[in-house]
Amino acid sequence: MSRSWIVAASCAAVGALFATNANAGQVVVDFNDLNTGQLAGQAGGTGTTGNWAASTVPQVVAGNVTAPAATHYALAQSGTAQSVRGTSGSNNNDGLSNRALASTLNGTVWFSFLVNPNDSGARAGISFNALSTTNAASGARMDAVGSGFFLSNAAGGNATLTNTPSLTLNTGHLVVGEVIVNQSGTDDYLRLWVDPDVQTLTESTTAGQIFNGLNGDWVGNGITALAVQSYGTTGGGTVDAVRISNNPTAQSDVTGFGTPTPEPGSLTLCALAAAPLIARRRRQPRD
Repeated sequence: MSRSWIVAASCAAVGALFATNANAGQVVVDFNDLNTGQLAGQAGGTGTTGNWAASTVPQVVAGNVTAPAATHYALAQSGTAQSVRGTSGSNNNDGLSNRALASTLNGTVWFSFLVNPNDSGARAGISFNALSTTNAASGARMDAVGSGFFLSNAAGGNATLTNTPSLTLNTGHLVVGEVIVNQSGTDDYLRLWVDPDVQTLTESTTAGQIFNGLNGDWVGNGITALAVQSYGTTGGGTVDAVRISNNPTAQSDVTGFGTPTPEPGSLTLCALAAAPLIARRRRQPRD
């Protein structure tokens, strides 16, 4: 077997690996392709399947949520400017609508969403893997709670935040996260930021970081479903621009910035296979 064939096969394997990763999975839900009114029963977005289900409280309303200028978040939303907000008089037991993803997202998953805590009694956010039959907020949750923030632990209770953010009411905020599924056995490693500067965001960024550590078996063996929750006595907060990805470009997919992470082992395989051939070609005499 020639060395050139080995190089070709090795690099083809690398290419196939990157092609697979590039199509691993991406979810974009901006709500701009839906009708105003009840979210449940509608579809839209990409990377999801079926219709939104469960509670009829979350409503598609006019207007997009905008991230603070200091975040430099500038991912465009196409279509009619719309978002989701719960109706007044709603509570924890009837504020969640959910939907299955087209494929399970595992490995390293980045995600982001925009949220506006409209008043001190409003609650709004997203969750992963909530049961499709329940109207109650559940699953791996992240919610703005007035000017505060709630993050669930693997058991569904409160996770202890590294830093407690102080959200400005009636203002849009950007939430960005990275979860590494089964990073330590069955436990998932979670990093979560509120209003970070996405141009300089890395895993080691502490500015705006509110969680950094293991959060138990938070999303099981991967993310299989997405939910939005919004409720409150005078209406819930507003949720918009939900994005999730485990592509090699995942961070950029959900923030607009970030450097793709290659598979170093695969690149090394190709490089090692190519090196002897390159050296041999250099030693050959020229005409």
